Amino acid sequence: MEPLWRIALFDGPRLLTAEGAEVRRFRSQRVAALLAYLCLHLGRDCPREELAEMLWPDEDPQTTANRLRFSLSSLRHQLELPGMAPGSVLDASRAGYVRLRRESVWCDVVAFDHALQQGERALAAQLATGPLLPGFYDDWILTERERLEALREGLPSAVIHAAPTPPETPERAITRQLPVYLTQFFGRETESERLIETLTSNRLVSLIGPGGMGKSRLAVETARRLPLPSTFVPLAELTDPGRLAEFTLQALGVQARNETDPLETLQGLLVRRGAFLLILDNAEHVLSAASALVLALLAHAPALTILVTSRQPLDIQGESVVLLEPLEPPHATTSPARLLEFPAVALFCDRARHAHPDFSLTPRHTEALVTICQRLEGMPLALELAAARTRTQTPSQIALALSESVLGLAATQRDIPERHRSLRAVIQSSVDLLSPELRRFFYGLALFQGGWTQEAVEAIQALPEADTFLDELVQRSLITVQEDALTGNMRFGFLETLRQFANEQCSEKELLSQRHAAYFLTLLARATEHDVRTFGPLESDLENLLAALERGGSAPTDLFWQGLTGFLTFSFIRGHHRRATPWAERAVDAWRTVEPPALRFELLHRALMLYNDLGRWDEMDQLAQELRTEALRHQAPRWALEALTHQSYTASQRKRHEDAVGLQRVALDEARALGDPPTLVRALVSLNRVLNPLAEALTPSDPKRSKALWQEAEAASREALLYDSPHSRYQANIGMGLFLALDGQGRLAEAYAQLKFGQHWALQNRSLAGLMYTLYFEQGVELRHGSPERAALLSGAFSRLREQMGYAHPHTGQEETWQVQLRESISSAAYERQIRLAYQLPLEVLVVPRTWDELTAGKRAKRMSH
Repeated sequence: MEPLWRIALFDGPRLLTAEGAEVRRFRSQRVAALLAYLCLHLGRDCPREELAEMLWPDEDPQTTANRLRFSLSSLRHQLELPGMAPGSVLDASRAGYVRLRRESVWCDVVAFDHALQQGERALAAQLATGPLLPGFYDDWILTERERLEALREGLPSAVIHAAPTPPETPERAITRQLPVYLTQFFGRETESERLIETLTSNRLVSLIGPGGMGKSRLAVETARRLPLPSTFVPLAELTDPGRLAEFTLQALGVQARNETDPLETLQGLLVRRGAFLLILDNAEHVLSAASALVLALLAHAPALTILVTSRQPLDIQGESVVLLEPLEPPHATTSPARLLEFPAVALFCDRARHAHPDFSLTPRHTEALVTICQRLEGMPLALELAAARTRTQTPSQIALALSESVLGLAATQRDIPERHRSLRAVIQSSVDLLSPELRRFFYGLALFQGGWTQEAVEAIQALPEADTFLDELVQRSLITVQEDALTGNMRFGFLETLRQFANEQCSEKELLSQRHAAYFLTLLARATEHDVRTFGPLESDLENLLAALERGGSAPTDLFWQGLTGFLTFSFIRGHHRRATPWAERAVDAWRTVEPPALRFELLHRALMLYNDLGRWDEMDQLAQELRTEALRHQAPRWALEALTHQSYTASQRKRHEDAVGLQRVALDEARALGDPPTLVRALVSLNRVLNPLAEALTPSDPKRSKALWQEAEAASREALLYDSPHSRYQANIGMGLFLALDGQGRLAEAYAQLKFGQHWALQNRSLAGLMYTLYFEQGVELRHGSPERAALLSGAFSRLREQMGYAHPHTGQEETWQVQLRESISSAAYERQIRLAYQLPLEVLVVPRTWDELTAGKRAKRMSH
């Protein structure tokens, strides 16, 4: 019986249909790898655990089990088409196992092995049409690839190579004019599939990207996979746009006669040729001529398809644009065993072996390779130039050199075009095409760190046509643009190589730096905890904010101190504690010299809020006493009571709960006398914060007073709600405070609802410190009333945020107790898996909308079953 599918793993994976069609596209590379593994073990029942371990080594079993289910489902939909019986190809009828049915699938590797066993060496050579699974770097694939290569080497060379083809006729000659590369092609499987799909449905496609991104190579490698005859026209060598048609004819192997029009000759040739792919490579310097030629050819040759590679689109009707981005670099946490799964690393290592044959990837290179690939942002040309340095430098030395500048990377190979001899040359060739005004604008963008908005550019460069200039630079692949997920606005950015080049060339750094600092310090000065919406423009510009502070701090003005105050407020609420700590220390060192007094006191107050989170309570207590003394001397009652609140915090952290409550009650009385609603809200929230731990401490010895304190804490939070704004950062604090007060009174459902309110508010408004505490408290609730598995997950989420911020959570001993209970309840191994999972999942997934009834349903069902 003819198998349902023929699957090729040599130069694959490829699905071959009975009609001769070929499918290379899979939902993901992992799905393709899953198919390959099952093919290599055709007919065998493969344990699911084995499949997960092969595909996702070093990841926790729960995550890999989910990924395996998803991948198997995707593969089943691809292999078992409508009308096929379920399980006819992918059989999972045996619990815990999966197999490809031998009668339904033919695999070229299996057939290759069988042919060798039968002594059919010619057949084996015909089957081995290429390397096994190019672009895949799993350990098991590399091992199998080496085995197969060794077997192929044992075949006679006369058998390995295909029989000579008939001599080319002039008409056939144009079907095979593609460049021959002597190096291996890495990655780009997804981009190649997208390009094939686009070329299949569009007659004009432009492959766009910055110089050095690998557009030409991708175009050629993709053309080899298409059933169309094709010719490559290297336009980088063309200096006279008026000779474009003649130049294209020459690439097709035809010389135009003097008395004929080259365009007419070209049109006639392509009409006769029928279905054909013409690749116009590196068209950015002859765009006008290329656009006219493309329109003329497509109008006269209806079966013609044109692929243009360029640093900017032709910008004509009917053009479909495919943007080529850098290769994905490895993450900082990538294990040595998985480095080669990233094409950026695989490319570097391959080119390094060309330059230095003894080069090998070892664990000691891991950190340096990650640094190199990240610093070069996955740009193929930059990776090749860096790899050439391995002749005389180790990866660590290369990484160190790149930390200073990447523009010094250059090549010495004679066959590399001049425009690709160095990164500087690549960028210069693009910049040379800009007008003087656009070039000056481009250089000025180097002052931005981590991207920018159109509004920022308009303010800093003071150009009314900034939107037009930005659009043109995007079109020319010199800057990037994408929607900011945090604000919903468009945000622009650089590749670091381009930013460094622009920074070198910028002649207006001093003026633009001043404007940059003033713009972002003004944004910071508007930030207020009473309306967290003022933080919206800041989150994406964190690097710009820090640069503005550095600039402004060199000669501090009132605007600098106002901006620093806003930055400390923003960082305290948004969880940027690590980045803000040096600036909090700067504020503490300088606050006594800042004028006017109100700004001085505000600055110190914000620094003390961060000091509390960082656990620097001795310094905080001393500074709070100074603040109160100075505030009373200047008759500033608000700051005097704020100083009491800080002193109350430090007393509570040191478990002097009675002192803490006493101090905060005095602060609350002073706040009521002041009559300022925001200050009163802070005093009420702070009173709740110190009442709850005192009530908990008194529960065993004085339950009556404990209950009264919890009632007082509840009343303080409910009063705060009356005065607080829905956009104030205290919303999350009020929710947590009510949770503790209600939970202490045994009003569990009400308490849980308040906790979830505070949690969702904190997540929605990115109040990381508030979110961290709600996760901590929810962990305890889940352990007592819900699911220990979820409690363990929340424990990991809490630890993750605490580490991320550098937050000094007060040690209560409760965490250790919970950890012991969780390990006993679900096992230490399961607990550790949940912790690892919590570090990987998005925060949005960890915050589950849940009611009290949903929380307790599991335990109720368990009690009823007993």
